[in-house]
Amino acid sequence: MTLRVIGPRVLIKVAKFDIEAVRKKYKYVEGSTVIERTDVDKIEEQVQSEITRQTVAEVVGIGSTAYTNKQLCPDGIPWVKVGEKIHFVRYGAQRIATDDKDIEYWIINDKDALVVDE
Repeated sequence: MTLRVIGPRVLIKVAKFDIEAVRKKYKYVEGSTVIERTDVDKIEEQVQSEITRQTVAEVVGIGSTAYTNKQLCPDGIPWVKVGEKIHFVRYGAQRIATDDKDIEYWIINDKDALVVDE
């Protein structure tokens, strides 16, 4: 599948995330010994930490009109480049369905790229 980014958008590549697998990973220690109920908050803290890390993605495409809004980007220089790792607004993103079971492509607005991970 070939994807061409249009408009003021950025195409990003994100590893797929399985929240139940993460929860299961933190519910067991040393094989099958279940963590005590008092540690549930610690488990959820770890799960939330992994979800937060999920907001890191690689830029794979930039639309032709991205970063042309003079109010958002007065100097006209794009904030991100193809190949850079960025943190983005997770809930503003739209997933793109692909056949790859390990990688997801998401489309975000140019203004939703928050930080470049250098």
